Amino acid sequence: MGRTTGIPSRKLYAVLVRQDATRKHQEALKAEIEPQVQALLKLREERRAERDKQEERYRRRASARQSGGTPKSEVAAVRREQLLLQRRDRLRRENQDLERQLAEQRRD
Repeated sequence: MGRTTGIPSRKLYAVLVRQDATRKHQEALKAEIEPQVQALLKLREERRAERDKQEERYRRRASARQSGGTPKSEVAAVRREQLLLQRRDRLRRENQDLERQLAEQRRD
């Protein structure tokens, strides 16, 4: 049996050196690749966000086409219709007043 002196054997030392070299190489690769991976992930998120925005725009456009307009244009159309109805009622009253006045003038 061999004595243990606390000094690693040459084979063990060679294995440790190879492991250390492998670890350093892996760390170097990771340091080189990690920024690229992060950039790709960021780009993917940006593209996904832009695609989601575009989908939302298309949904709104499709919804507006189906409903006949956007909510603002629908509100404006309702307001225009109300104004036209008010104007029609006012003109009817004026017409009735004029007819009454004409009828009174004919009686006189």
